[in-house]
Amino acid sequence: MKYILGISVSILFTLFGANTVAMNKDVSFLIVGGISLLLITILLVLLYKKKNDALKEIDALQKETAARNEELAKINGIKDKLISIISHDMKSPLASLQSTLALTRENILEKEEFNKLSEGIEGDIYQLRGMLDNMLLWAREQVTDITIKKVSFNIYDVVEEIITMHKASIKAKNLSVQDFILPDTLVFTDKDIITTVFRNIFSNAVKFSPQGKKIFVQQLILNNKTYISVRDEGNGMDEEILQKINNKEFVSTRGTANEKGTGIGMSFSKELFEKLNETFDISSATGRGTSITFSVENT
Repeated sequence: MKYILGISVSILFTLFGANTVAMNKDVSFLIVGGISLLLITILLVLLYKKKNDALKEIDALQKETAARNEELAKINGIKDKLISIISHDMKSPLASLQSTLALTRENILEKEEFNKLSEGIEGDIYQLRGMLDNMLLWAREQVTDITIKKVSFNIYDVVEEIITMHKASIKAKNLSVQDFILPDTLVFTDKDIITTVFRNIFSNAVKFSPQGKKIFVQQLILNNKTYISVRDEGNGMDEEILQKINNKEFVSTRGTANEKGTGIGMSFSKELFEKLNETFDISSATGRGTSITFSVENT
């Protein structure tokens, strides 16, 4: 305070020179008091601003720390999910492959036996590859936004390849696949996403179809869009499972031949189509099968 008063007096002498001494004492103290009050106010404003800046910096650091903790928790969740899938759902196909190779190497299997087993193993490996593709795409989407890369391609070729790769499972269940996709059906969208999603949908149709049933793959072209649907004659899904899928929860149930799955498929497929700004509709009821329809842009 003495320092501020000293500054105030110095300012007074500077402003008024020697005549200031002759001024009325009350007036002099009034001026000194006014200047002192002004300086104190300025000082308080500066201190208040400094305090606010410090509080803002602390708040920003807290938000940054919370964001990093949230990201770390998310990454740990992804890691736990991947470890769970790898440890539980991928051992069986690899074990089958290992056993078959060992029996073949030791000349225990006859050629016909090997050919029969190899069909099943080929299907297992394809399913395993599908699981890996799902996991890698899902993990990438969780950490960073997936970049949409739209190209023109023939969706008929994608459908045929996926159906062909399921031939062992289709044969084992004596299923009939009615494929009505027209050749040279050109679409313009992200091919990797469409391949992943259709593989998930068709795999589920095979997985949940009882022996001797039919799977229908159909298309409808309307207003510059192609709608692809896959309908099975399986047991269908109840409202609880449908709600979980709509809430983007993982749903893993065993198929009619005790097939396993990652639980990522449908929820993740729905999420991918949201990124494409396309429709993805699930219609199902217990005992009435499941029909899944998605849209893609025509070329």
